[in-house]
Amino acid sequence: MLKKDSTSSVSQTGVEKDIAQYEKAKAKKQPWLPVYEQISEMVYTIKAGFTAERSKASLLNENVYDSTGQKALFKAASSFVGMLWQNGGKSVLIKEPEGLKNPTKEELDYYTLMSKKIALAFDNPKANFILAFFEYMLDQLSFGTSGIMAERSKEEGVKIKYKNVGVETWCFAEGPDGYVNKAFGEFKMSIENAAAEYGEDELSEKSRRALADGQGDQEIRILHIIRPRLKRDVDKAGNQNMPIQSTHIEIEAKHRLRDSGFEEMPVNVARFWKRTNEEYGRSLAMNAMPDILTANQVREDRLVANEKRLFPPMGVYSDSLLGTNELDTSARAVNVFNSQGLIAGRVDPTWPIFNVGDVNAANEELIELRDSINEHFFIDRLLDFNNTTQMTLGEAQMRNNIRSEAIVPLVSRQINEVLTPTTERTVSELFRMGELGVLKGTPEEQLMLANGETPIYIPERIAKLMVEGKEFYQVSYVTPAARLMQTEDAQGVLKTWEFVGQVAGVSPQVLDNIDADESLRVIGKAYGAPNGVIRTKKDVEEMRKAMAEEQQQQAAMMQEQQAAMVEQQSAQAEIMGAEAQAKRGQM
Repeated sequence: MLKKDSTSSVSQTGVEKDIAQYEKAKAKKQPWLPVYEQISEMVYTIKAGFTAERSKASLLNENVYDSTGQKALFKAASSFVGMLWQNGGKSVLIKEPEGLKNPTKEELDYYTLMSKKIALAFDNPKANFILAFFEYMLDQLSFGTSGIMAERSKEEGVKIKYKNVGVETWCFAEGPDGYVNKAFGEFKMSIENAAAEYGEDELSEKSRRALADGQGDQEIRILHIIRPRLKRDVDKAGNQNMPIQSTHIEIEAKHRLRDSGFEEMPVNVARFWKRTNEEYGRSLAMNAMPDILTANQVREDRLVANEKRLFPPMGVYSDSLLGTNELDTSARAVNVFNSQGLIAGRVDPTWPIFNVGDVNAANEELIELRDSINEHFFIDRLLDFNNTTQMTLGEAQMRNNIRSEAIVPLVSRQINEVLTPTTERTVSELFRMGELGVLKGTPEEQLMLANGETPIYIPERIAKLMVEGKEFYQVSYVTPAARLMQTEDAQGVLKTWEFVGQVAGVSPQVLDNIDADESLRVIGKAYGAPNGVIRTKKDVEEMRKAMAEEQQQQAAMMQEQQAAMVEQQSAQAEIMGAEAQAKRGQM
C-alpha cells in the first residue's frame, strides 16, 4: 500500500515560499540569458541552450566560422588553472597563524601533516577537484559567474567530492556584504535515481505511484536551495539546526524531499568582474564578443569570396528568350542571357560575370581581430612563449612587473573568493571526520582507541586556539600565482640589498639596519622555495646557540692550552736556570 504524503499544510506553504523565492532569483537571472546564449554559441559551445533547449547529439557550432574565441577561452582557462593549481593538492600549504608565536617542532610537524592530508583529499581522482576547477574556470571566463561545491562523499575511500556550480543550472543571490550567500540549483533526475538518493518513502505520492507502476525512468525536476538558516537554536545539535540550510524539493509536486544543513557554506561563488548593483559577474568573453562576432563574419565572408574565386558566377548567351530579370551571383551560378543583346564580335559562349577583388584586406583584418581577441583573454600576459628577446635583469623585471600588474588582480579574486574558502571547507570537513587529529580525553579519542586505532593528537597550544574560537591555521599557496603576487616584495628586498652593498663600502655601519634572515625568508617565499629549504627561526636560534657554545668551549680549550704552555715554558725556564746556576757554581 502506498504511503500518503505526510507534509502538513504549514510545511507545504513553506515549500511554496521556497519555490517562490527560487522563481524570484531566476527572474533576476533572466536578462542575462540572451548574453549567455550568444557566448555559448560563439565561445563555449558545449553550454548552448540557455534560451532554447538543444536536442541531444546536435551539432553545437554550426554557425561558427572562426574559432579564435574558443581557442582563447581554453588557453586562458588552462593558464589560470596552471597558475593557481600547478602542483595539484600540494599547491596548498597549511601554516601556523600569526597568533602562534615561536612554534615548536611538534606544532610545525602537525601543520605539515595537515597539508599532506588536505593534498590527499584534493588529489583523489574520484574527488573530482581538478575537473571541477577547470570547468569552474571555463565558466568564469565565459559567463563571469561560477562556483565550486564541496560536500562530504558517500563513496568509500573518498573524503570530499567537488563539483562546478555554474549559471547553466544555478541562480545566485547576494547577502548584505555583497558576497553570494544563497544558491538555487534546478536539475532533472529519474524517479529511480531520486528514490536511491532520497529514499522511496521521501518521494511525493505521484512519484511513488509512478515508481510502483514501473515508470521509474520518468524524470522529475528537483530544486536544491542552499542559504543561511534564519531561525536556529545554537544550543541544539543536528543538521536541521546548522547555520546553513540545505533543502531539496520536487518542483511540480511542491514536495520537500530533504531538509538538512551545513556548518559552513558548501558553495563558494566568484564573479570575475562585477558591476555595481549587479548580482551576476561579467567576463573576458563578454569584453571580447564584438571582436569575436566581427571575426566570425569576416571569416564567413572570406570563405564566400574564396568560393566565388574558385567557382565564379558565369554568364551565357542564348538565341531563345530564356533567363530571368535577376542576376545570380552565387558560387557555381549560371545565368542565361538573350542573344539579342550579343555584342558584335563576342564569341565566348560563357564568361565570368565579375571577379572577386583582393582578399588580402580581409586576411589582415582577421589577423588584427584574432590578436585583439587573444588580448581580451590575456593570452599575451598568461603565455609569454613568444618573447625570444634577450633582456637584462632590469628589463626582465620590468616586463615581469607589467605582467604582474595585469594578472595579480584577477588571480587574487579567485584565491580569496573560491580557493581559500574551498580549502577551509575541506579542512573543516576533515576535522569533523577525525582525519586531522583529536583532542586528548574526548569521546573521539576513546572511540579510536576502542577500535584499535592510533589517534593523531592535536598539539596543546593549537587545541587551545581551536577551543577559544581563534584562528589556528592559515592557508598559503605554492603556485606561480602566489609567487607573482609576492614578486614585488622580493624585488624590493633585492633592490634594498643592492643599495646597502653600495653604501657599505663607505659606511659599513649601514649593515646594522638590515635583517638578512628575514630578507632570505621573504625571497624564498616569493620564489617558491619548498618547505625545509629554509630553516625555521627556532632551528636557526638553536643552531647558532650551539655554535656559540662550541666556539666558547674551543676558546676555553685554547686558553687552557695556552696557560699550560706558559706553565710548561716557565717550568722549563726554571730548570734551565737552575742548571745554568749549577754549572757556574762548579766553575
